[in-house]
Amino acid sequence: MSIARIVLLVFAFINVLGLVWFFEDVSGSTFIYGITTISCALIVAFVPGSAIDSSKHIGMIVLLLCVIGVIAISLLILQDYQRKYGADTGAIFMRVLFASVFVSVGLEIRRRISK
Repeated sequence: MSIARIVLLVFAFINVLGLVWFFEDVSGSTFIYGITTISCALIVAFVPGSAIDSSKHIGMIVLLLCVIGVIAISLLILQDYQRKYGADTGAIFMRVLFASVFVSVGLEIRRRISK
C-alpha cells in the first residue's frame, strides 16, 4: 500500500469524525457529498495494486472513483465558501489536501493502466 493510499484513509477517517461531530448542523447535500467522498476514498485505498495491474477495467473504475471523489470534494469546498459567517478556511485547506491526494492516487493508477 502506497503512502498516498494511507493518507486517503487518514482523510476518510477525519471526514467521518467531522460528519459525526457536526451531524446536527450538516445539511443533506453536505452529508451526501461527505459520504460519497468517504466511500470513494475507502474503495480506492483498499483495491490492491495487483488487481489494477491485472485488469484495465478495474483500474478505470478506480480512476473514475478518484474523479468522483475530487468532484464531491470540490462541491464541499464550494459550500464552505458559501457559509453565513464566512469561509471556513481550515476545512477548505483540508479538503484541498484531500483532493490533491485523490489526484495523486489517480495519476498513479493512470500510469499503471497505461502500461
